[in-house]
Amino acid sequence: MSSASRDSPLFSDFCRLLESISARKGTDLKKQRLEKYVQEWRARYGDFFDAMRLLLPHLDKERTTYGMKEQVLAKTYVDVLGLGKDSEDANYLIHWRMPGKNKQYQKIVGDFASVAYEVIASRSTVIRGTMTVHDVNQQLDTLSITSGRQQQRDIIRHFFVNYTADEQKWIIRVILKELKVGMSENSVLNVFHSDAFNLFNVCSSLHKVCVDLKDPFIRLSTNDIAIFYPIKPQLAHKELPQDVPKAMGGTDKFYIQQKLDGERLQLHVKDGVFRYWSRPAGRARS
Repeated sequence: MSSASRDSPLFSDFCRLLESISARKGTDLKKQRLEKYVQEWRARYGDFFDAMRLLLPHLDKERTTYGMKEQVLAKTYVDVLGLGKDSEDANYLIHWRMPGKNKQYQKIVGDFASVAYEVIASRSTVIRGTMTVHDVNQQLDTLSITSGRQQQRDIIRHFFVNYTADEQKWIIRVILKELKVGMSENSVLNVFHSDAFNLFNVCSSLHKVCVDLKDPFIRLSTNDIAIFYPIKPQLAHKELPQDVPKAMGGTDKFYIQQKLDGERLQLHVKDGVFRYWSRPAGRARS
């Protein structure tokens, strides 16, 4: 769940960070901007988890799905905004991949969040963002555990009534689990801590990464696999049999798992408790 602390920065400031990172050319400049934000957050708010799960929504295993892809979001916004089903803006939302006659939309066709922003901006009455990063995470936590159409509509309406059009654009990107700012998960995690990427690979938990590596000057003392923290599986790699020892780093002792069709699972067992994960290491099943 989100941090228990209510002391949280404005979400509008977080959105400005994303805009700034997206506009910068080159990974080094993007990392420099993010590093400054992380330092300021640590100094004032401490736990970075609330921000990390918004920076890397596709890795947030506590919110594996929102049950809303582009088509559902489009229909929900048509409803929330009170658009006529056959209106031009409703058509742009529903058919966001197709170029229309409006030149403004032709430039952003194929990017649902940007199309939605253009439709929302002319109707939004929120001029200045007043909601915090913590507020956003609370709403997203609720959205992730609801499947009811009316509940989804109520949350999207809450976003429309309380957030600027620009903020809603980034919220939509989080819901779709793709920020499109030009930074890989490796880069983001390494800005947070030099051991963050390695730790995430053996625990698949952004929350654990933020807790265990809260101090950027303390290196990780151990990187062992732990029960009930699924490791990030290594992708299969094709090699000829005679080349396998070299591919394994020249060692004479290694393990190979034969690749078979079907489900590949991780099973963790302790004290009579069984939990298993599919290969993407999503939400645990007991």
